[in-house]
Amino acid sequence: IAHRGRVNYTRVSSSSAQVLATLVPPFSPLESVGAPPERASLPVSHTDIPLAISNKTGQGGSLYFPFSLSALINEYKLGEHYQLLKNAIDMTLGQGRFIEVTPIQGLQVTLFENNNKLLIHLVNGVGRRPLAHSVPLLDLEVKLGVSDSPAKEVKSLISGQTLRCISDQERLTITLPRLDVWECIMVELE
Repeated sequence: IAHRGRVNYTRVSSSSAQVLATLVPPFSPLESVGAPPERASLPVSHTDIPLAISNKTGQGGSLYFPFSLSALINEYKLGEHYQLLKNAIDMTLGQGRFIEVTPIQGLQVTLFENNNKLLIHLVNGVGRRPLAHSVPLLDLEVKLGVSDSPAKEVKSLISGQTLRCISDQERLTITLPRLDVWECIMVELE
């Protein structure tokens, strides 16, 4: 995975900790500057400098990155950085993820809960900054892990769009036909 920026050099001191990735320094030697990229080769496949550390403790655990993943995402917007973040979330939460949304770069999601109501805010930040015009997003799916509490009512509060909902034994899937700038979905549970 492409990496650039500051790294806090760390060492693993616990026998329960596992190093999942290490830093491999830039590999193009000075004498090959300007040469074709195929002349560059990795001097080593890994180092002793951890970039991802997992540690299990009791029924919980932690995943630590000694660098700023969000800075890499913000600056380079590479797919592998988003994949690393998704993998970290999946690894940490396992099957216990409460909300899952169609993955689109620039889509921001916030979830609020009060008693038996959920408010899901979806903000469309797709496009280049500054945003002069929004790029509409179509057929977004929001999946909620509310298997033990079926939905009594689901509605779009900003646009008033009709939302398609499908409920199975594990998840409630809500389809938002179009997101222009901002939408708030209210889900009332029984």
